[in-house]
Amino acid sequence: GIEFMDLGPVIDGVSIRIAGSDRTSSMPENVIGHFQIKGPVVTQGYVNRPEANREAFVEENWFDSGDLGFIRNGRLYLTGRHKEHINIRGSNLYCYEIEQQVERVPNVLPTYVAATSVFDEAKGTEELVVFFSPSDAVDTSYLKAGRGPYDDLVELVHAVRKTVTQTTGI
Repeated sequence: GIEFMDLGPVIDGVSIRIAGSDRTSSMPENVIGHFQIKGPVVTQGYVNRPEANREAFVEENWFDSGDLGFIRNGRLYLTGRHKEHINIRGSNLYCYEIEQQVERVPNVLPTYVAATSVFDEAKGTEELVVFFSPSDAVDTSYLKAGRGPYDDLVELVHAVRKTVTQTTGI
């Protein structure tokens, strides 16, 4: 079987629901569907991206997060992403494949990696973005102090880029 993390109950003032494939009808508990949220903690929308806003916001200002999940006993469980793959310059890649490769880079914290894409208006195409957290072995003190040294972190970013390029061609 597959285990999913209990992310807890919804916070006061926020509403969540699991919607069906039409993204407007609410699903009963224990049924996987589109995770949607609304309330004061939700973004007002994407800046200068009306098409993205039309896609992300459905009836009555529900924000469709792009995540899939279910609710059990009023508690949220996420099971994955609706769009698990990224298309970069004709290459279809699964997010988790990129994330697994980055997690293998020394000094990257496993499970603290996310791969996604963003649309680059100037290039007219999707670009890959990888988020990761460095381990404690990496000197990040300059981030708090606002000054060097930063060689450890720069070297880690280069190692992540090299790994992604070697394993995906991107």
